[in-house]
Amino acid sequence: MPFSTPLKFYSLLAVAFLLIVPEAYASRLDYLRVQDVDHPHCHGRADLDVARDYFVEIANDVQGVQDYNELVRHYRRKRWDPFAQKLSHFREDFPNSPLQQPADFLELQAMLEQAQEDVGPPNIKLIEHRFQTVLLKNKDSDLLPVIYATTANFYLQRNMLEKSLALYEKAREAFPFHTSACVVMQGVAENRYLLNEPVRAKPTFELVLQKCKNPSLRLGAMVRLADMEWNVNNAKAEKGYAEALKKDLNRFNRFYPHALYNLAELIYRRGELKRSKFYFDEYLKHTPRQASCTPFALKRMADIAFKTNADIKKTVGLYMVAHEQGPATDVGRFSYVQGLLLELTKVGGPEVKRRVKVVDEELEKIETAQFRKQGYIDKTLSLIDTGEIAAVDSLRKLEQQGVFKFRQPAVQKFVRDKLLWYLEQDLKAVRASKETFLKDEDPSAIVPQVEQVYSEWMSKSPQAKKARGLYTTIMLERFQKNLPADSKKALKRLQQASLSMMWDPASSTGRNAVATALMENLWKAEDGDSLALEYTRNHKLLDPLVEGPYKILWVAVSQTLQDKSETKKLTAKVPVMRNPASMEKALPGSIRDFSYLVAGRAYRLTGKNAQAEASFLKVKSGRFLPAALNELSKLYLESKRYSEAYQVGVKQYKQAGNEGKLPKLQTLLEFAEKGNLTRNVASLVKMTDENNFEGKDRAPFYHYAGKIYYDRGQFGKASEMFEKVLASDKDFAHKAEAQYKLGKCLLNLRKPAQAKQILEELAGDQDKFWAPLARNELSILAQ
Repeated sequence: MPFSTPLKFYSLLAVAFLLIVPEAYASRLDYLRVQDVDHPHCHGRADLDVARDYFVEIANDVQGVQDYNELVRHYRRKRWDPFAQKLSHFREDFPNSPLQQPADFLELQAMLEQAQEDVGPPNIKLIEHRFQTVLLKNKDSDLLPVIYATTANFYLQRNMLEKSLALYEKAREAFPFHTSACVVMQGVAENRYLLNEPVRAKPTFELVLQKCKNPSLRLGAMVRLADMEWNVNNAKAEKGYAEALKKDLNRFNRFYPHALYNLAELIYRRGELKRSKFYFDEYLKHTPRQASCTPFALKRMADIAFKTNADIKKTVGLYMVAHEQGPATDVGRFSYVQGLLLELTKVGGPEVKRRVKVVDEELEKIETAQFRKQGYIDKTLSLIDTGEIAAVDSLRKLEQQGVFKFRQPAVQKFVRDKLLWYLEQDLKAVRASKETFLKDEDPSAIVPQVEQVYSEWMSKSPQAKKARGLYTTIMLERFQKNLPADSKKALKRLQQASLSMMWDPASSTGRNAVATALMENLWKAEDGDSLALEYTRNHKLLDPLVEGPYKILWVAVSQTLQDKSETKKLTAKVPVMRNPASMEKALPGSIRDFSYLVAGRAYRLTGKNAQAEASFLKVKSGRFLPAALNELSKLYLESKRYSEAYQVGVKQYKQAGNEGKLPKLQTLLEFAEKGNLTRNVASLVKMTDENNFEGKDRAPFYHYAGKIYYDRGQFGKASEMFEKVLASDKDFAHKAEAQYKLGKCLLNLRKPAQAKQILEELAGDQDKFWAPLARNELSILAQ
């Protein structure tokens, strides 16, 4: 991980400080201060649209003027569908109107504005073709410079700077005296600036100031000239922004809010936080939220809040707002990192682990070197403040080096308190982390350091019992974490931990979780027999951890080992088995469903079917539900309760994956046939239809449904089912029956010609039962 060396250095430094002035350390927040990182310059982008000044209603009494003015009104209101319709009518109704020429320009302008509104990329080829067409048709129009300018501005807004510059340059050369000449000049300078050509841009901006009277353009030139002083002469840049701001406050705020941001940033760097906040506020008021510099401004608002000692939760909230505004930007990620770290010492072990994991993920994505480096420093300082576990080992090393004397009473008390704090933090870390704690090369992790501190400074103190309880819980929870990965190794490590002077299961609060983990692991184990044997071999070690209601674990073990006599014995012995109702309150929800499943199987084995059914019905969890439904299905079939079995089968079908649906549906068909559950025929067909089974797999279901409908006299539905049978599987075992009954259905539906065709096909068959019946029906038809 980056910055690993500073972490060790700061760990030692922090521990030294802890031992010298522990009270001061406890109250310090300096580690969490937000260190300054300069924010980049905000370029912004000028909008040089002139269309609104030229595409207006006209008063001349010429052919089609009213329709043309209505067309302009639709355009200005951005009502594009009515605009297109009106334009089409205008073309047809007034083909000779002199207003056809401005209509061409208006159509192109409308196309540009619609493309600008679209979220996706515009059809540039279509726009270019339309632009060239308009130019060819209207070579002498006064609107030519305007459409050059508006099209160039379209490209400017789309960041297609080379195209934009080419059009502005051409317009500047071709129409030097047009009323839009200053806008074109500004467009040339703006593109050159954005193309990082300040040397060529600067004279043009200065020319705008000399020759143009338009206040917006003059203001834009002043802002850009100040922009070009950024990081060249920041004092000059700040002065330029300030002068532009004084010239025209309204236009400045409205058209050049990025300059507010730049001015605020320069003032912030000089430490004038209150004044800086004013300009950042102004920037955010006049800038769309999606602007690229907005996350930087929001982060600065958070920085200012922290430096001026605002409420810490409010400050964290401001950092989160900056992240929400730019979650995929470096500044957004850096803000998120700072927000997560700001209260790291207050959030607790599991949340510390979660936040650090998120911080690491975010820092890996940050590309800006300053943000990335500062983020790692902040993370390192924050981890030290929370008591990074490596600090425990540092205590011992510092003593060995003779740096500190731990035998003084005040220092001993601090060490005891800190050891408890470390144990508490380590316990929280164990609960928050998903990684394995027990390592082959270091099976007990921090045990040597902790045990040395305990034996030397704590074993006879009032805190000893609490330390033992924390140590034992840590070991139990580490065991719980490692159990699924390698049960034998986890049990071996637990055995090692039980030999420690700090081992004390009676004082631990972690037994519930361990018992839960044991049951979960037994359920998930691929080799259940092997794991059950491991549990049995470690019976004495595990017994203190599975007391009371958790002893149902041993019932589960006996079932896994198929030891019926042991299951029967435990069923009479385990408290929650003697009183099933107590299971609801005695066991946590995480293993209650598993326990109901185990109990139900035990009751079935001992002939207590009512209790077994009640237990299986209490299973609600998705993990254990398939097994419980399977057990219920067996129970109902044994007692010939086909209707209940069918309902259970429907639940099993719904839970099954695509590959498992056909067997579940076949079982439902079996239940329906055995129990004569004809009312379920429609749902059975529906379930068949909603799956992409092969024809030969579908045929039995359609045949069953056809027979039910046939017996009911619902010949339309029956014929539909029999036709599906014949279409699904030509080699279906009961094909002859399906043909015969389909023929009979058709007769009843008064379709003798179709019935005759089906019956004649069957009459020629070798079937000894249905073929004769078909021939008999044909003879009756012939009479």
